[in-house]
Amino acid sequence: MKSKIQQLEHGLNKCFDRFKRNIADRQIRNYDLDWLLDESKNIYVPDHFMLCEIGETRLQSILNRLLAYIAPKLWYWFFLEKFYKNIFVVIKKKFINQLFIDLPEDLHLYKTKYLKKIDKLFKKPMSQMRYASFTDLFKFLSETAYVLIDILNIDPDSYKKEKQLHNQECLGIYKEIKAELWSRPNRFELICYLALRANWIDCVEDNVSSFLLAFKEEINQLIDSDNDLEIQKTYNPCYHLSKINAALRLAPQTILYELDNCGEVILDLLFVEVLITAGHKVTLCTKKAPIINDVTESDLVALMTTPELLHLNKYISEGTLKIINNNSIVAGKYIFDVSDAYKQAYKGSTFVILKGQGNFQAMPLGRRICKKFLPYRYKKPIIYMMGVKANLIWLGLRSIFSCQNVPDIQSHFMYFFDPSDPETYPK
Repeated sequence: MKSKIQQLEHGLNKCFDRFKRNIADRQIRNYDLDWLLDESKNIYVPDHFMLCEIGETRLQSILNRLLAYIAPKLWYWFFLEKFYKNIFVVIKKKFINQLFIDLPEDLHLYKTKYLKKIDKLFKKPMSQMRYASFTDLFKFLSETAYVLIDILNIDPDSYKKEKQLHNQECLGIYKEIKAELWSRPNRFELICYLALRANWIDCVEDNVSSFLLAFKEEINQLIDSDNDLEIQKTYNPCYHLSKINAALRLAPQTILYELDNCGEVILDLLFVEVLITAGHKVTLCTKKAPIINDVTESDLVALMTTPELLHLNKYISEGTLKIINNNSIVAGKYIFDVSDAYKQAYKGSTFVILKGQGNFQAMPLGRRICKKFLPYRYKKPIIYMMGVKANLIWLGLRSIFSCQNVPDIQSHFMYFFDPSDPETYPK
């Protein structure tokens, strides 16, 4: 019988082997994405850039790419260590440390062993690392965290209290505003705006409590005057409300709606009810298991039993609403490992709505090479809805938009993307 330390060592090694294999398989196109893409001549990278392409400035990005190909070992120490440490600091603070908050002190030994082992794995240079994306890296770190969770029998839902609190706050908001907003002739626009705005309820951010307080006042102001909405419609070139509204009015649609955070999901459900009552069908997609404060299938099913949301079950009975999970334990998803239920929902949809930064990152629009945008040829049009909060996401946007059109940090991003229509490509 292996000791827990030995089990941990073995489990982390297996995760790292799988991480390397995923990258190597992608380089030789050893994957099947025919269900997702109309054509897949180019390698599909589950992010807007690979590690060898990132840079805080465009010049740094160019230097990163050159060094990665000319001197991979030097690149490994010069660039990768910096970006890896920055990302792992966030993972450690927001996920690993959170798991151990209420655990006995003697179990903290395993956290120390885990952190040292991860650090050791990433100090071994490997040439294919340059072809990894941050989505690959996040998947690897999430899987290693679950090795720790399984060995120590820890509750993986380390943000349970925060999730419950945010859900209760937003259920209170839902109760107060639904009747008022439902009576408005522009309810689609108002509720869509609030569903996007609620994306700031994100435990990766440090100011969720203060945002929720301000959000309530913001909603009151929106009900009194929709100036904030009009500002987005008029001055934000990445707020494609009119395009989305026009597309949805063409005919009844079947929509795959990928959820993000707890709390936020309450406003999503209000928006989903608007869509269903307008004649559309919706499949809600959640995470398989807890990761930060993302919505899991069990979270959503439990929410649908609350008095405020119980009426939504009639849509399930009528066949206009369905709930699935995408088989992910990572922010967004890992497209190569999604569930059969997800693939079937995607195939059966006419539109996809992706909520949040993780989904934007994990299902990229395409790549800009030599000033020309090359889209990934998804079989379905996609609506991206998120707040641009993280620098990593902003760098992703910068990689596909021209300099003068890159959205700002903290901006609203509601982007209609149809791979078959060049007019929808990032300018």
